[in-house]
Amino acid sequence: ARQMQRLVPHFAEHGYRVWNCNPDSRLDVFPHLPLTEAIRRSLKNFPPTDFPEPTAGLYQREEGANDSMDQGLETTATIAMSGAGLRRVDRSKRSVATRLKPLGEGEVEPPGDSGLVIMSDEESEWLLPWFASRFQRYHPTLPVCLFDLGMSDEALHWARQQGWETRAKTWDDAFGAAWFHKPLAIESSPYTNILFLDLDCEVRSALHDALRWCQGGVVLGQDLHPPNAYGKLFRRDHFYNSGLIAVRRDHPVVALWRDSVRELHRVLPGDQEILNLTIQEHEIPVLVLPEHYHQLRLAGDHPEARVMHWTGQAGKRVIRDSLESLQ
Repeated sequence: ARQMQRLVPHFAEHGYRVWNCNPDSRLDVFPHLPLTEAIRRSLKNFPPTDFPEPTAGLYQREEGANDSMDQGLETTATIAMSGAGLRRVDRSKRSVATRLKPLGEGEVEPPGDSGLVIMSDEESEWLLPWFASRFQRYHPTLPVCLFDLGMSDEALHWARQQGWETRAKTWDDAFGAAWFHKPLAIESSPYTNILFLDLDCEVRSALHDALRWCQGGVVLGQDLHPPNAYGKLFRRDHFYNSGLIAVRRDHPVVALWRDSVRELHRVLPGDQEILNLTIQEHEIPVLVLPEHYHQLRLAGDHPEARVMHWTGQAGKRVIRDSLESLQ
């Protein structure tokens, strides 16, 4: 700390400002500033560029990460439940997590005006028939809305033959990766109660209870394998996967997440990291799915999994192998 104290005037002399973004750090030489605000200030005077995002490849998104679709902060929204802004908050109190209890497999009907939201571009559309065969087995009557992020005409025609509603994106945002469109798709959904699934999710049971649960808040499953780079930022038991989300369209987290994605998509590698940062900074309560409900590949397959999420390139190989075995 003393050595750092001696460096402070040297930083200032050369026009540098140094912040400490770890809320639990005992190093008080540098003033605390939440990470999102530090990023916002740092990038404020930077012109837009077409350079690749600086964290590309840093988080092993291709081989080991729980990515969203397996490709390559201050906001105007109001937090009704807390009114929290960007400020220093004890990590242990940033988000209240309530563990849900199963309501019974296939025994619960979804509330009215409920539906599934998915999205695809041409690179991920090969997953659609595999995904549909699993999902429709347990949800033959649940409406589906597919957002077209650049699909082929053939794939769109196939989707419409399934009885799905297809929508072109109505927003102008151009992100480097498709997964960043997730909060905008949820916000633009035709349904009030939304179940969102990544296309690499293998549905093994009815998920109507998730749509019931979202009447009380945002429903997410824990991700117990976050990248090591986030050890200082998120507690292991307060990091959530964005591959399965149940939420009402008007829940404040949707608008907050959307605004954060627009601001941070060049800085953080995926929608999931930005969602977790949004939940943490705004102290948004989370309804946590029962254990094994949403099972991630890195946690291993499990017989009680309602959804088996085949993340990363290794997961896609499992899916391809299963498709080849049927041919």
